[in-house]
Amino acid sequence: AREKEKCYARHISETILNKQLVKILKLLKESSNETILLTESRKTRAQQVCEYYALTQCFTQQYYLEDYEGKGKYQYLTTLKKSLELVVLFENEQLEIQRAIKNGISENQIIKVVF
Repeated sequence: AREKEKCYARHISETILNKQLVKILKLLKESSNETILLTESRKTRAQQVCEYYALTQCFTQQYYLEDYEGKGKYQYLTTLKKSLELVVLFENEQLEIQRAIKNGISENQIIKVVF
């Protein structure tokens, strides 16, 4: 796993940033909205991406794969005592969209991200 993380770090410049999504994220942060990074990625990799693209300061809270203790990220979200009615979710995987809906997030609150 360490070698994989080192390899990822060496090739991070080859990743593609979704600039529209970043604009939305920055607008949300500037307007004092709570912005949470909720990712299935390991902490090291997610932090590498956030640092590389200067996104770390855009999030008020960050949760990674290691935080979920065997739960899915949306199941974990329900334990955070956040009002799910206020959640706007950006998701790129259909299976994860279905999991979000199963855990109480309305389909109307989900924006499917296409790369």
